[in-house]
Amino acid sequence: MDPTIQNEFEAIDAIRTIMMSLSDGARRRVLSWLDDYFLCEDEATPITFVVEDGMDDESFADEYEDDEDEPEEEPNPLEVGFSSFAQFYDVVNPKTVRQKVATAGWWLEDELGHESWKTFDISKSLKSIDKPVRYLSTTITQEKRKSDPLVEQLSKSGDSMQAHGTYRLTDEGRAFVQGRLDALR
Repeated sequence: MDPTIQNEFEAIDAIRTIMMSLSDGARRRVLSWLDDYFLCEDEATPITFVVEDGMDDESFADEYEDDEDEPEEEPNPLEVGFSSFAQFYDVVNPKTVRQKVATAGWWLEDELGHESWKTFDISKSLKSIDKPVRYLSTTITQEKRKSDPLVEQLSKSGDSMQAHGTYRLTDEGRAFVQGRLDALR
């Protein structure tokens, strides 16, 4: 047998054995983390999985829904303004979770006039247009570790992982969204 195929079989068997000892929720988290890790846009910065204290399997699974890539219609670059967040989102056409957060953050800040926002605001905005994201809290937490963060934390209330933070776009986050808009002009 080809050594590469043998290695794959051994890896699958080892992973299956380990996964069988986990709960359904834990298996979902591990598989989602692995999927995100190996499909990470910036391979130099692998995704670190963070489970918030006190979060059980069911609440964890409910918080994160599939983030499927869906074919999207071409936006009309001749449109002058945006009548809705859905229209704006389609024009910016973000691909990664961090790009989706930056897109929603830009809308909240520049279109709605918010000086800052919370993860709930981003989640609510994206769910309202049927574009929910998985691992939103983790994505925003990881932005602190990136060399080009799209969002920054302004404040945090509380000491635990469940503490609520207040965020805003960084210059890099603004540049991402503005670059997408400028490309259409």
